[in-house]
Amino acid sequence: MSPPYIGYPSFLRLPRATPLGVLNPDFWHENGPKMTFSEAEWVIFGAPLDMAVTNRAGAREGPRSIRNASMNFYDGNHPFFGPREIRAIDGGDIEIVPGDLKESLRMIKENVDVLTKMTGAKPILIGGEHTVTIASLRALRHSKTKPPVGLIHFDAHCDLWRGALGHGTVFHHAIQEDLIDPRRMIQVGLRSPYPSYVDNFRDLNGIEVISMATCDINTIHCIAEHIRKVVQDQPCYLSIDVDVLDPAFAPGTGTPEAGGFSTRELMSILRYLYQTKCPNIVGMDIVEVSPAYDQSEITSLAAAQILYDFLHGTAKEPS
Repeated sequence: MSPPYIGYPSFLRLPRATPLGVLNPDFWHENGPKMTFSEAEWVIFGAPLDMAVTNRAGAREGPRSIRNASMNFYDGNHPFFGPREIRAIDGGDIEIVPGDLKESLRMIKENVDVLTKMTGAKPILIGGEHTVTIASLRALRHSKTKPPVGLIHFDAHCDLWRGALGHGTVFHHAIQEDLIDPRRMIQVGLRSPYPSYVDNFRDLNGIEVISMATCDINTIHCIAEHIRKVVQDQPCYLSIDVDVLDPAFAPGTGTPEAGGFSTRELMSILRYLYQTKCPNIVGMDIVEVSPAYDQSEITSLAAAQILYDFLHGTAKEPS
């Protein structure tokens, strides 16, 4: 086994792939079975885009930093879930056009569309800023041949502001484009200021919220059960903005907000959802890691650990 600082840093050293096929078919994750390209359950994409942020840029470096952090724990069984069959490939970083948000989002959507259709796998995006989520949602909608998905949204911010498409307006636009079903949408960990029209928008569309203040007086079990109740057992998308964590645990982000979850608290909520086989997640992203503001890589490590948990928590146990 090579040490973590040697080799190309695909996430967890998973096989790398492009729309033309697997690049390193002779190297497989040590805890995963041998598999063909078409047997992947998840395809991981880096989306190094941060041109639509409202505060500090730098999330374009997130995919590389998160992959590097993942090299520390790719070997051995998961300490919580135990041995699992991880059927995932790393599709590498998607090309973007600096300065052209519309074209960059089109390229992300197209890449997600091509590789997921080829493999039948589901997409995971490593951001990049939160605007990239809409590209993944557009790909999942498949030209409106599939119904809108539910949404589990962990964030310090509502991302429901009006205005041009960006990381603070992304879910307002997603609802307007009929990409998500707002009555199966829940936002968790919110604690930043927002305009009063957001409350009206939520009420009109039936969006559920568990604010950070509400999280403070409820158990992890209660929070997770509320999420389950909202999204039900229908297809949904999981979107995690790393700033849902308190800056003590995730300083490396563009718009930090004090008073958030600890890394352990967030991981516990997510692990409960995975352990109870809910929800039916058809796509996922983790966004807004900005390594330039990080300390000792703890934000990248938290993001990598959350994704590591996700792959194991949603995987099948060995037969």
